[in-house]
Amino acid sequence: MALPAEVPYLHIYLAFTLGVSLLHWALDFRQLKALRNKDPPPELASAAFKDPNLYKKTQAYSLDKWCEPGGLAFSTPCTAFVRT
Repeated sequence: MALPAEVPYLHIYLAFTLGVSLLHWALDFRQLKALRNKDPPPELASAAFKDPNLYKKTQAYSLDKWCEPGGLAFSTPCTAFVRT
């Protein structure tokens, strides 16, 4: 069985890198959307967050850590989604 003359490694690499980047962007948007919720999910509202202000403080802290320069996801999705 003969191997192909050229394997398009550059195209494979670029497609994989673009796919990973798009996946990370989608996950960033999903996480930022969850962080912008003002009310806790019903599963957490009764058990974990008996103090209603605790959830809001936690969300604010997470957004600050997420979007500060040099933070977890200081990127275009963060700037476009949170700063608006």
